[in-house]
Amino acid sequence: MVNDAKRFILNNRSIIEKAPLQTYSSALVFSPKKSIIRTQFSTQFPAWIRRLPMVEESWNSSLQTLESHSDRVLSVAFSPDGKRLASGSVDCIVMLWDAETGAVQSMLKGHSNWVLSVAFSPDGKQLASGSSEHTVMLWDAETGAVQRTLKGCSDAKSYIQDSLYLLDGTGQWVTWKGHNVLFLPPDRRPTSYTIQDSILAIGHRSGSLTVLKIDPNINPLQL
Repeated sequence: MVNDAKRFILNNRSIIEKAPLQTYSSALVFSPKKSIIRTQFSTQFPAWIRRLPMVEESWNSSLQTLESHSDRVLSVAFSPDGKRLASGSVDCIVMLWDAETGAVQSMLKGHSNWVLSVAFSPDGKQLASGSSEHTVMLWDAETGAVQRTLKGCSDAKSYIQDSLYLLDGTGQWVTWKGHNVLFLPPDRRPTSYTIQDSILAIGHRSGSLTVLKIDPNINPLQL
């Protein structure tokens, strides 16, 4: 029950924050059929909806979608402790998110061109962001204050790879141990991604992020 409630809240967080009463309509209506919350409060479905939409049977692997960027997300990175997520976008902004709740912690502005890469220091106290304007900015990850600006970098973009989860060459699949394990629909195709333990964060052209958690113990041959 607690786990289902958590998934319900995280999945509908943006709706609930903007229009709380939509918790009893939109959030319930679009929740999976087997959701405990949906079943418990099924009597609260709006009477004016005569035919409910087709929804999934159970919660899928997508934990939540983070929305605040206004353009393509080009880079994402988890903090060393996995509690924060940073993202850089074509909108020239670096966002710091609470990886557990999806809440925006800081909106870092300072770059005048696309933010191509973001990376945390080993202790998680600093965040570096690289831009196509050939600058790297160092930020205090706690306060969001600029600590230093490095100019004249010839290539500020970094590429993230991981031995467990990778994206195939087309960006259509999440692969594991050489096997395609998760197909990504067109609106979920990545412009960037990062991995922390068994959690994969993917940045999209729309400016949103998808956070997925996949059981590392699953045998890909059984999928």
